[in-house]
Amino acid sequence: MHLLRVENEDNAVICLKTIIDLHRSYKQILESQVQPFIDIVQEMYRNMEQTVKDNFDNPGTPLGQTPGGPSALTSPRPVSPASELTDQPSKVLAKSLFSFKVLTECPIIVVLLFQTHRQFVNPNIATFIPLIIQVTQMEQQC
Repeated sequence: MHLLRVENEDNAVICLKTIIDLHRSYKQILESQVQPFIDIVQEMYRNMEQTVKDNFDNPGTPLGQTPGGPSALTSPRPVSPASELTDQPSKVLAKSLFSFKVLTECPIIVVLLFQTHRQFVNPNIATFIPLIIQVTQMEQQC
Protein backbone atom coordinates (compact mmCIF):
# COMPACT_ATOMS: atom_id res chain seq x y z
CA MET A 1 0.00 0.00 0.00
CA HIS A 2 2.90 2.31 0.70
CA LEU A 3 4.25 1.96 -2.84
CA LEU A 4 0.80 2.63 -4.27
CA ARG A 5 0.85 5.98 -2.46
CA VAL A 6 4.38 7.12 -3.33
CA GLU A 7 5.22 5.67 -6.74
CA ASN A 8 4.70 7.14 -10.19
CA GLU A 9 1.75 6.05 -12.29
CA ASP A 10 3.52 3.31 -14.25
CA ASN A 11 4.84 1.62 -11.12
CA ALA A 12 1.49 2.10 -9.37
CA VAL A 13 -0.31 0.20 -12.15
CA ILE A 14 2.08 -2.70 -11.53
CA CYS A 15 1.32 -2.39 -7.81
CA LEU A 16 -2.41 -2.61 -8.56
CA LYS A 17 -1.94 -5.77 -10.59
CA THR A 18 0.13 -7.28 -7.81
CA ILE A 19 -2.45 -6.28 -5.18
CA ILE A 20 -5.32 -7.91 -7.06
CA ASP A 21 -3.31 -11.08 -7.70
CA LEU A 22 -2.43 -11.30 -4.02
CA HIS A 23 -6.04 -10.76 -2.99
CA ARG A 24 -7.19 -13.52 -5.36
CA SER A 25 -4.73 -15.97 -3.85
CA TYR A 26 -4.75 -14.89 -0.21
CA LYS A 27 -8.17 -13.31 0.29
CA GLN A 28 -8.60 -14.25 3.95
CA ILE A 29 -5.05 -13.38 4.97
CA LEU A 30 -5.24 -9.97 3.28
CA GLU A 31 -8.69 -8.99 4.53
CA SER A 32 -7.10 -6.41 6.82
CA GLN A 33 -5.69 -4.66 3.73
CA VAL A 34 -9.04 -4.18 1.97
CA GLN A 35 -10.07 -1.00 3.79
CA PRO A 36 -6.64 0.66 3.42
CA PHE A 37 -6.82 -0.01 -0.33
CA ILE A 38 -10.35 1.37 -0.54
CA ASP A 39 -9.19 4.46 1.38
CA ILE A 40 -6.44 5.03 -1.19
CA VAL A 41 -8.92 4.74 -4.07
CA GLN A 42 -11.25 7.21 -2.37
CA GLU A 43 -8.29 9.57 -1.96
CA MET A 44 -7.59 9.27 -5.70
CA TYR A 45 -11.17 10.26 -6.45
CA ARG A 46 -10.85 13.24 -4.10
CA ASN A 47 -7.67 14.27 -5.92
CA MET A 48 -9.27 14.25 -9.37
CA GLU A 49 -10.36 17.88 -9.29
CA GLN A 50 -6.76 18.95 -8.65
CA THR A 51 -5.50 16.46 -11.22
CA VAL A 52 -7.83 17.88 -13.88
CA LYS A 53 -6.70 21.43 -13.04
CA ASP A 54 -3.02 20.46 -13.13
CA ASN A 55 -3.34 18.73 -16.48
CA PHE A 56 -5.81 20.90 -18.36
CA ASP A 57 -5.62 24.42 -16.89
CA ASN A 58 -1.99 24.88 -17.95
CA PRO A 59 -2.13 24.67 -21.75
CA GLY A 60 1.58 25.39 -22.23
CA THR A 61 2.66 22.53 -19.96
CA PRO A 62 2.83 18.96 -21.27
CA LEU A 63 0.34 16.55 -19.70
CA GLY A 64 1.42 15.44 -16.24
CA GLN A 65 4.33 17.87 -16.02
CA THR A 66 2.92 20.76 -14.02
CA PRO A 67 5.93 22.51 -12.47
CA GLY A 68 5.89 22.01 -8.72
CA GLY A 69 2.43 20.44 -8.80
CA PRO A 70 1.63 17.15 -7.11
CA SER A 71 1.67 15.31 -10.41
CA ALA A 72 5.22 16.34 -11.29
CA LEU A 73 6.83 13.80 -9.01
CA THR A 74 8.98 10.93 -10.16
CA SER A 75 9.60 7.58 -8.56
CA PRO A 76 11.37 7.77 -5.19
CA ARG A 77 13.78 5.14 -6.48
CA PRO A 78 17.16 6.15 -7.86
CA VAL A 79 17.76 6.07 -11.59
CA SER A 80 18.65 2.60 -12.83
CA PRO A 81 22.07 2.06 -14.45
CA ALA A 82 20.40 1.11 -17.74
CA SER A 83 18.57 4.43 -17.97
CA GLU A 84 21.80 6.33 -17.32
CA LEU A 85 23.26 4.86 -20.51
CA THR A 86 20.60 6.33 -22.79
CA ASP A 87 20.69 9.87 -24.12
CA GLN A 88 16.92 10.27 -23.92
CA PRO A 89 15.60 12.75 -21.36
CA SER A 90 13.67 11.11 -18.55
CA LYS A 91 9.91 11.35 -18.77
CA VAL A 92 8.21 12.85 -15.72
CA LEU A 93 5.33 10.60 -14.74
CA ALA A 94 2.33 11.59 -12.68
CA LYS A 95 2.30 10.62 -9.03
CA SER A 96 0.02 7.63 -8.51
CA LEU A 97 -2.52 9.46 -6.35
CA PHE A 98 -2.92 12.11 -9.07
CA SER A 99 -3.09 9.85 -12.10
CA PHE A 100 -5.93 9.19 -14.53
CA LYS A 101 -4.13 6.03 -15.60
CA VAL A 102 -4.08 4.59 -12.08
CA LEU A 103 -7.63 5.62 -11.24
CA THR A 104 -9.05 3.91 -14.33
CA GLU A 105 -7.68 0.59 -13.04
CA CYS A 106 -9.29 0.94 -9.61
CA PRO A 107 -13.06 0.49 -10.08
CA ILE A 108 -12.82 -3.11 -11.27
CA ILE A 109 -10.49 -3.94 -8.37
CA VAL A 110 -12.89 -2.34 -5.89
CA VAL A 111 -15.78 -4.36 -7.34
CA LEU A 112 -13.78 -7.58 -7.07
CA LEU A 113 -12.87 -6.76 -3.46
CA PHE A 114 -16.49 -5.94 -2.65
CA GLN A 115 -17.60 -9.27 -4.14
CA THR A 116 -15.06 -11.15 -2.05
CA HIS A 117 -15.41 -9.10 1.15
CA ARG A 118 -19.05 -8.05 1.28
CA GLN A 119 -18.72 -6.57 4.77
CA PHE A 120 -16.88 -3.61 3.21
CA VAL A 121 -19.67 -2.67 0.81
CA ASN A 122 -22.15 -0.89 3.10
CA PRO A 123 -19.63 1.20 5.04
CA ASN A 124 -17.96 2.42 1.82
CA ILE A 125 -20.70 2.74 -0.77
CA ALA A 126 -22.04 5.93 0.82
CA THR A 127 -18.59 7.47 0.39
CA PHE A 128 -17.97 6.19 -3.14
CA ILE A 129 -21.22 7.33 -4.75
CA PRO A 130 -20.73 11.09 -4.14
CA LEU A 131 -17.07 10.84 -5.21
CA ILE A 132 -17.97 9.07 -8.45
CA ILE A 133 -20.74 11.57 -9.17
CA GLN A 134 -18.33 14.45 -8.53
CA VAL A 135 -15.79 13.01 -11.00
CA THR A 136 -18.41 12.38 -13.67
CA GLN A 137 -19.67 15.95 -13.27
CA MET A 138 -16.13 17.20 -13.88
CA GLU A 139 -16.19 15.34 -17.18
CA GLN A 140 -19.37 17.13 -18.20
CA GLN A 141 -17.87 20.53 -17.30
CA CYS A 142 -14.82 20.05 -19.54
